Amino acid sequence: MEPRGTTIDCSRCGNKVPKSLAARIPRCNKCKLVIDRDYNASINILNRLPQELRKETPVEISKRSMTQEAHDFSHG
Repeated sequence: MEPRGTTIDCSRCGNKVPKSLAARIPRCNKCKLVIDRDYNASINILNRLPQELRKETPVEISKRSMTQEAHDFSHG
């Protein structure tokens, strides 16, 4: 997986958002997304992975677990 461009491409709309290294939380001038450059890059990297290589992240596992617990609580 080539990481080139992962901090430049907006993870929401794909627009190129050039920025200096000092710009940590840029704003996309097309879709107006405001996101940390490293978090944006991580989303782009995950989205570029083939589906068979993509695993659930700890955040996704936690969200799934919390959703299941809420469902169990409301139906139990």
